[in-house]
Amino acid sequence: MPLAQIRGQAASIDLISRALQSNQLPSAWMFVGPPSVGKRLTAQLIAQTLNCKIYQGIDACGQCDPCRQIEVGNFADVELIEPSGQNIRMEQIQEALRWMQYRPERGHYRVLILDEADRMNRESANAFLKTLEEPPPQTTIILLTTSPMLLLETILSRCQQIRFQPLSPEILTDLLAEKTDLANDERNWLMKQGMGSIRLDLVKDVQGLRELQSQWGLWIQQIGASEMIEILPRCQEWSSAKDLTWERLLDWLETWLRDLAWLLHELPETELLNQDQLPALRKCLQRYSSESVLALYEAVLEVRHNIARNANKTLQLEGLWLRLKHLQEA
Repeated sequence: MPLAQIRGQAASIDLISRALQSNQLPSAWMFVGPPSVGKRLTAQLIAQTLNCKIYQGIDACGQCDPCRQIEVGNFADVELIEPSGQNIRMEQIQEALRWMQYRPERGHYRVLILDEADRMNRESANAFLKTLEEPPPQTTIILLTTSPMLLLETILSRCQQIRFQPLSPEILTDLLAEKTDLANDERNWLMKQGMGSIRLDLVKDVQGLRELQSQWGLWIQQIGASEMIEILPRCQEWSSAKDLTWERLLDWLETWLRDLAWLLHELPETELLNQDQLPALRKCLQRYSSESVLALYEAVLEVRHNIARNANKTLQLEGLWLRLKHLQEA
């Protein structure tokens, strides 16, 4: 698959293609942008391009043995590191660094792809930094992140950053039609939930998630003592759910707060992300000011940051709902 087939990222792909064609590769790239907009696929295509037998560093043919093996994750000279649990562990980084010291076995370059690089703890980040300072020859490192602010400044300064943009509604519509069997109404809902990302991870339980969001919408309209009696025990359940319900809650709160800010500034209701919950949003307008919406948005970001740093998820969610209740009463 040629790099040019990455959709919605023309400026970023142009920068990458020019670097490849001129053979002026940085020792490390950092792809920054929302989740599921093409960062990981682009990293894979770079690995294919650097090891392609047909185009030999100009592009990826997608047909030769190295290209096919890289696509399925079975090529000796390409390594993908992902979080193991909450974090990228020190042992994973140490193993990857040892792997990088060897010369390419079957291709021209060794390519290390570090997905969710912001999930490195300080110990593993410091270990990784040493390799960024003096990378081995014939190696390329690609870090993928949605939150560069969580990475060490010294890591940021040693990477060439490439920005990936949210996908347009037209591209999202086409991709969801190609990759899912959802009805139009469900595809439109999923597109808005993604806010520029293609959320294929939500496809399997669209109906269940919509019902859960409706319940959250009912609670958030008026959070009294009886609602808190229901909500607080659920925080443990959401925190331990295998489908990452806690993360779905934070995602939903971000869209909800965005919609509240939209309505508070009297912007068009047709652009709301939660149009199916418009009555509940209107009721919330009476309880939240612009200042409280901003404070809550910052609280959601803080909870994400704390959980990424191994804070107790249940306590974080409980504190967030208590904050919601307090700001309603203020």
